[in-house]
Amino acid sequence: MKLRIRKWRDRHGWSQEELAGRSGFAVSQISRWETGERTPGLNDIQILADALMVRPRDLLDDIARVPVVGAVGAGQQVLDADAYAQGEGRKNVPCPEDLDPRSTVSVVVIGDSMLPIGEGWLLFYSQHVGITEALGKLCIVKLADDGPRMVKRVRPGYEPGKFNLISSNASPIENVTLDWAAPVLDMKPPEWGLDDEGEPTADEPAGKRKRGRPRKSRVVSQKSSASAAPP
Repeated sequence: MKLRIRKWRDRHGWSQEELAGRSGFAVSQISRWETGERTPGLNDIQILADALMVRPRDLLDDIARVPVVGAVGAGQQVLDADAYAQGEGRKNVPCPEDLDPRSTVSVVVIGDSMLPIGEGWLLFYSQHVGITEALGKLCIVKLADDGPRMVKRVRPGYEPGKFNLISSNASPIENVTLDWAAPVLDMKPPEWGLDDEGEPTADEPAGKRKRGRPRKSRVVSQKSSASAAPP
């Protein structure tokens, strides 16, 4: 994955040695990043952006992006995630390097029951799978009967066709029916999707603001496993 480091370095008239001195990275490291031989981590991109006096996104413009198609609850019940068609999300964020941007979408986390995944994190997934294939995995799930969408680890329930949804730091939601499950393929902290206006929004699709405000994600606090289960 090749970043736009050289473009901004050339605009300043700096050599690789000059950028190395300003950023604290080795010249050989900057050279490998510029050629795409290696890819810097998120913290390294921030340091490079600061040294070059640009935004992190200015270094990422050539990287494939994927749509944020909605929000998903972690300790909150979110009632309308995955509500946008492929390519028509609320905004676009950089696609993690090992995923295929043609089939990948992302959602924003609301809540903190799955620490260390917290509020505003981005979860990336590709498609829904058979629920039995999701057992034991961290998944985005949708409860049956138009129920909420959540991020949970899926375990077998106490009856056939029922499942237990496990949180990291909250009570499990037990013996519920699911419409679908999609394994989480990658996750990124909120700053991964920063743009000119700050953190990713969870309620306004990009490109639709001029035509009126769209429906917000409906959020209901998850007070207990009983209240989280569909009727």
